[in-house]
Amino acid sequence: MMDESQLTVYERTQCRKIKEWEAAEPGIVGRAASFLAKPVGGLVQMIPTGVVAAALKSANFVGKNLADVQDILKEGEVTAVELLRHKELRLCDALADGVHNRSIGLAAAEGGATGVAGMAGLAADIPALMVLVLRTIHKIGYCYGYASRTAEEDSFALQILAAASANSLQEKAGALMAMEELGQRLGALTVPGMEPVVRESLGQDTVQLLIQRLARQVGLNLTKRKLMEAIPGLGALVGAAMNANYLQDVGWTARRKFQSRWLRDKYPQLRDEQA
Repeated sequence: MMDESQLTVYERTQCRKIKEWEAAEPGIVGRAASFLAKPVGGLVQMIPTGVVAAALKSANFVGKNLADVQDILKEGEVTAVELLRHKELRLCDALADGVHNRSIGLAAAEGGATGVAGMAGLAADIPALMVLVLRTIHKIGYCYGYASRTAEEDSFALQILAAASANSLQEKAGALMAMEELGQRLGALTVPGMEPVVRESLGQDTVQLLIQRLARQVGLNLTKRKLMEAIPGLGALVGAAMNANYLQDVGWTARRKFQSRWLRDKYPQLRDEQA
């Protein structure tokens, strides 16, 4: 067992909060969305998985390319993203907090604008929201020193999306379990001599398979949430609130999982102890 005295007081606190977050039920909005969408569940399931998969792939590409890094480098006082892995966790958290809060504001504004059109606005709202979501995930990764330059990092970002989109503890646990395995392999990339072995089992094909697997779950759960915008006369208000709530969930999922990676890279002993 690792001696936790090696961690700073702040790091020990964050380890505890990571475990509490992993064990917590998804937010009440996601659970309410699943309940309210039951009467139209058949319509939700009619959305082709291939369409959702293509949208996810496109949103990941666009979101990653829109995730600018200059403000992170400036605020973190580093010349390269990777150097943030050697800074204080408190600084990384502060950077992520700024990204998170700005994304929530953007999501609320976008949801309010498209929510005016009710169900018709979903055609524009969902693709725009997915781009913002994936941009947020990639940019929060930058805050902890993880640049999105490889298929492996794309896989990690998509697993974060799956966990954030979960509407039940069972779905969340499944997504976290898959992310745990991927995180262990990503951590092994830093071990001398392990990179060729690990990369043999990862790559672009892995991302494509992951997108196909996630498409149905993410498409169903996100659509369930967005169906609440069909409430007559409340589309704009509900759209803003739903988008803000979703970005709140996405942001905390990204922050907790990138915190976990940051801690494991600093303290390899944690890899066998943290969930």
